[in-house]
Amino acid sequence: MSRTKDFLTQIIVQRVNATDRVAQHYFDEASEVIVFGSMAVGLDRPDSDIDVMCIGGDESKLKTNLLDLLVFSRESTRNIGWLQSELALHVSRYGVWIKGAPDWIDRAHVGQRAILEKRRRVEAFMRHLPDSWSVLDEGFRVKYSVKVRREAQRLLLLSRGVPVPPTRMLDTVWGSFCASPGELQDLLRRIAPQDRPEFSREFLTYVNANLDVARVVREGKC
Repeated sequence: MSRTKDFLTQIIVQRVNATDRVAQHYFDEASEVIVFGSMAVGLDRPDSDIDVMCIGGDESKLKTNLLDLLVFSRESTRNIGWLQSELALHVSRYGVWIKGAPDWIDRAHVGQRAILEKRRRVEAFMRHLPDSWSVLDEGFRVKYSVKVRREAQRLLLLSRGVPVPPTRMLDTVWGSFCASPGELQDLLRRIAPQDRPEFSREFLTYVNANLDVARVVREGKC
């Protein structure tokens, strides 16, 4: 459930007061302040940071254990490359405006560059993982299978022009986003090295266990 503007404003004030004056400067200078990510949709955990975008001022980043702040210039929001990025589309769909009003979200859409970059990232993982898979302990196998699974989910959504939701929605409600049963597994099979079938089978076992795909398919949610 999406969080209210007042609630998120209160969280931001608390987090900014716990950091330094640099963060306050960015907020004061911004013409738009937007909360995005898990906290914007009410799926944050007690230890979650808050993802915030400020538009206006010099481009910068600030990250603490409480706050993940991105600062973009007004000119950036008029740049076609930015408007076609994964981040811009996500914020346009899931962001909650704390300050100012958007005048760019109607122009945000997925571009081919974002899709190609995401595909290259998934392909790189699937190309290099087989060489180290046999020596990874259980914890790292789970970690990398989750990481690759999420990136593959994002690739599928971007390829359909769908805004990528917060990460926890990929983990918990994938059935409401996928286009067909097994599409995620089919994508990973196609990208995996064809000469390493043992790795592909074992890797997909980890992906399925972490996503609980069997339940999603059984319940007809995909």
